[in-house]
Amino acid sequence: MSTTPVLTGSVAEPLGAAFVAVSGNCAYTLAYSAGTVTVVNISNPAAPVGRRPEPVRGFISERV
Repeated sequence: MSTTPVLTGSVAEPLGAAFVAVSGNCAYTLAYSAGTVTVVNISNPAAPVGRRPEPVRGFISERV
């Protein structure tokens, strides 16, 4: 069994993703400089579907 990651699909992130978090069938990308978050449905890894970026209201911290 291989433990090497393999790219199976991708989504264009025009604002650039600085951080990514995954929970269940969703990936959340944060474009830190633009102050936006994008939700990506990854239930089908070969064909992920991203929504339009939404503004983040409040304070954005680089701490994880």
